[in-house]
Amino acid sequence: MSCPNHPQRGWEVTPCTRCGIGFCSDCLVTVQGHPYCAVCKDAHLRDLAAGPASIEQARPGSRFVAQLVDTAVLLIGIMAIAFGVAVAGGNEAAILMLTVGVIAGVVAYEGLMLSRGGQTLGKMAAHIRVVAADGSPISAGQAWGRAVSRAVLGYVPGLGLVDVLMVFSDGHRTLHDRIASTRVVQTR
Repeated sequence: MSCPNHPQRGWEVTPCTRCGIGFCSDCLVTVQGHPYCAVCKDAHLRDLAAGPASIEQARPGSRFVAQLVDTAVLLIGIMAIAFGVAVAGGNEAAILMLTVGVIAGVVAYEGLMLSRGGQTLGKMAAHIRVVAADGSPISAGQAWGRAVSRAVLGYVPGLGLVDVLMVFSDGHRTLHDRIASTRVVQTR
């Protein structure tokens, strides 16, 4: 891939934090430790100047669609692991490995995707993004903390339901959003 502004150079490109388009180092500006193209830098600085209230919170329906897409994506990997367990004989050790593999896979998927721009495939499809509580891009620590806390809450009886229902609270912030100091916003 080449920079859309300098295709003849053939330099390595880095994706813009906001739009995800790859640009060369001459076309990016770093704001709060994240690279932005010229268009997105202006939009991001306007958002920061306006404050967090100016950014539209993701609607519960959008978050549900994103989760549905992410679940479908993850099911492909889960089915592959389950097939391997079935081929291995399906004993208790294999089933434990399946369970640990699924949990680790879900956390890795969300942690990696969010740390690279605040979106999983489902969030991209639903046009939503995870940001820090102040509206700035999330850090890698927030991305991984959100992924781990979400997985842990999902496996604690009762807390998973409380976490999900908090999407209807003021600000639409779930428990895992509050733990990681994040929120989910519309991207368009």
